[in-house]
Amino acid sequence: MKTKSLLIFTILLFLQPIANYAITIKEIILDKEDKSTTSRPRDIILCAAYFHSSDDYIEFHHAGLDNINIYILNSNGTVVKEEFVNSETYSVTYINVPKIHDKYTIIIDSDNIYAIGYFQN
Repeated sequence: MKTKSLLIFTILLFLQPIANYAITIKEIILDKEDKSTTSRPRDIILCAAYFHSSDDYIEFHHAGLDNINIYILNSNGTVVKEEFVNSETYSVTYINVPKIHDKYTIIIDSDNIYAIGYFQN
């Protein structure tokens, strides 16, 4: 019985860091509007964002969006971070966000798409 309890405790101790890591990454739900005037397969477009709350950064996955302007606004509507990237092929962009606890808005604007999402630090 003692060996079984020790084994369960060891397994739980090992899984604890994995469980903590899993809850620190949250998908940012993006409300997207397709602005493209060209006909292209929908699967070429990729626009997804994830907030890593433990490290205060956004992981932005994108493809087929051409030139992108990314803005992070605080709860007062002030731009606290701007990024300009090109998105011809699949890429991941990492964007540091302020360590100040607040509600933030992310705006992704390109010729092909406009997306807006919200996250809290």
